[in-house]
Amino acid sequence: MSEPFIPPGDGGPLDYERDCVLYLRKSKGKAGIPRQRHDGKALAARLRWRIVAEFVDVDKTAHAKVGEPPPPRPDYNRMLAMLRADDRPVPLGVISWHADRLHRSTDVEDFIVVCHQHKHPVETVRSGRYELWTATGRKRIRQDAVDAAYEVDHLIERIDSDREEKVRQGRWMGGPVPFGWKLQRLDLDDDDKVLVLDPVAAEAIQWGCQQVLMASSLASMAREWTARGLTRRSGGKIDGAEVRRILLRARNAGLMESRGEIVETELPGGVAEWPAIVSPATWRAVKLLLDGPDRVKGNDTTPKWLGTSQFRCGVCDGTVKTSMASGWHGGRRTDVVAYRCKSGERGHIVRTAARVDQFVSDVVVARLAKPDFVDLLRATPPPDLEAMRAELLALEGELAEWRRMAVAGEVSAVVFAPVEQRLLRQIEEKNAEMTSAVQSPILRELINIPDIAEAWESRDLVWRRAVLRNLVTVTIHKPTHRGRPPGWREGEEYFDYDSIEIDWLPLTRAEE
Repeated sequence: MSEPFIPPGDGGPLDYERDCVLYLRKSKGKAGIPRQRHDGKALAARLRWRIVAEFVDVDKTAHAKVGEPPPPRPDYNRMLAMLRADDRPVPLGVISWHADRLHRSTDVEDFIVVCHQHKHPVETVRSGRYELWTATGRKRIRQDAVDAAYEVDHLIERIDSDREEKVRQGRWMGGPVPFGWKLQRLDLDDDDKVLVLDPVAAEAIQWGCQQVLMASSLASMAREWTARGLTRRSGGKIDGAEVRRILLRARNAGLMESRGEIVETELPGGVAEWPAIVSPATWRAVKLLLDGPDRVKGNDTTPKWLGTSQFRCGVCDGTVKTSMASGWHGGRRTDVVAYRCKSGERGHIVRTAARVDQFVSDVVVARLAKPDFVDLLRATPPPDLEAMRAELLALEGELAEWRRMAVAGEVSAVVFAPVEQRLLRQIEEKNAEMTSAVQSPILRELINIPDIAEAWESRDLVWRRAVLRNLVTVTIHKPTHRGRPPGWREGEEYFDYDSIEIDWLPLTRAEE
């Protein structure tokens, strides 16, 4: 609601002929709310109308797409309700900046009915007066609404055509410069600009992708980016959610994305014109991990133990988590951190985390220190990611065809259901295989490490977990015997090492 209009330099309210409401709306045009309000108040002063209420819809559009109802405009509906309820001797007037601020589609008819019944005059800054109790007034506002809708439709066609052309050519779509790049002119005499890498931000994205592949938390990555002096475009602090959003962009891999889909361009390789920060295979692996059901989307924390969400329960084959339990430590019974099955079911494993981690570390380091390990790494052929990608596309295409036939009624639900489940399972397995293939290069790093034991102690937990994930599967079974072993004495620790099963992956199993 607004106060009675007081003209500049006057000490009291202006004598007025009628009360009125002021309707303001801004979508993507240049006529902002302050400008509309200023011009609307100036018009009210000239007409000697008093503004008694103001209704504002911001970031809305009065235009309805073909086949869709008009988008909601809360303040517009409140204005109509006020006009319907008006019982003043002199009916309320309506002021707006232009007819297209009021309507750009067929919802003009409700407005006409209300203003016709109560004889509300409509005045606009740019498109004149409408007396909707007359045939001429109704014709004019209907025609202006149709013209406004046409202009928007035509604008959308031009924008869509320009967008499609840019997509085909692999060009940047415009807008805020994305994190990881900066704009650079092609020629000092040319206004055209292209995206080139911002070295600091691009390196941060590369590092972030590697951290995702090593199962680091988004929160820890955000802290590292902040420590490097990186911020949002607005200058605000980067959090885990922002890191996730940045790393999920297909643009990082030099791919063109349009309306949520990766689009092949006319450029060689079907890629975009800007330089890639990471390979498409790395980006797809990062996307699979960040979108995976096991990934915490909120303020996740970096695991503090080797086996969290990685070692498996010998009872149900589920992964383990950590919690407090009672156990022996330093010769006395105390609370210790233990691995428990994530299922939470009674009768599943509960084992001291520190003892399990130490045993697994000792076994793995001993294997890595064997002379033949580096030879195995060098002899292992690199994964054929392109072949894997082709197989995945073939499976996805087959699934799409079966779904098309199911929708068209060409196959029955009884036939379709098992085929769909099989293809979905194969797609999931192929995605997991590709993700593992992208993660495996961390093992190549081990070739140039002279002292594995020293490296294992000095590197952080994220690195050790990534190495384990590519080398072994660890299953924690329940102890083979219950209670203390024979000969045990008070204060001594005991641990059943035989209940920890370490299954070496194919790379090391052949020469173990």
